[in-house]
Amino acid sequence: MYKVLAYPPPPPPPSSPSSPRRSTRKLLVVGGLIAIVVVSAVVLVLLMGSGGNFNPFSNWSGGGGLGSANALEFQVTYYDAGEELQWGQIWSVKDIGTSNMKMRINIGGDIVYIVNGAQKQAWMISGESQWQWREISFEENWAEWGSTLQGYRDKLGSNQIGIRYNVPGGGTMDISGISVNRLIPDSNFLPD
Repeated sequence: MYKVLAYPPPPPPPSSPSSPRRSTRKLLVVGGLIAIVVVSAVVLVLLMGSGGNFNPFSNWSGGGGLGSANALEFQVTYYDAGEELQWGQIWSVKDIGTSNMKMRINIGGDIVYIVNGAQKQAWMISGESQWQWREISFEENWAEWGSTLQGYRDKLGSNQIGIRYNVPGGGTMDISGISVNRLIPDSNFLPD
């Protein structure tokens, strides 16, 4: 008579050397690159379709609430999938819906952009510029920051309280601290 022997199953294969944290970073980087490509493509299509006379705010008015705002201040914060703060922006915008619109975007206390439609000029300051204001392309920054502002406005609709929404690739974005039609001095939109 034969005896049947039972052997334990073989051990699982060794785990890969990359950690879940590294994989998450790779996904965030890839997601960020995809977002940049998509936004750039949309801006390019809009510019080409309008003969170079692109105004991202031509459809701003209407609908009450934020749609009829002349001035707007708000904060945007992005958290990764692990709910860790990745970056924040503080926006001040004035003369919305006109070619004289002015935008100031403070990014994480490290970079400030000013896009002044009344003067058709744009500036930025950062540690890389040794904390000296330098002039940058008005047209590029008008289109880029204008498109970003329109995207935030579309997410908010007429909501004046704020929202949290999921972003592609994981993570969430909050738009909060909304102030509508508060008096913002023109000096906020010029280099200090």
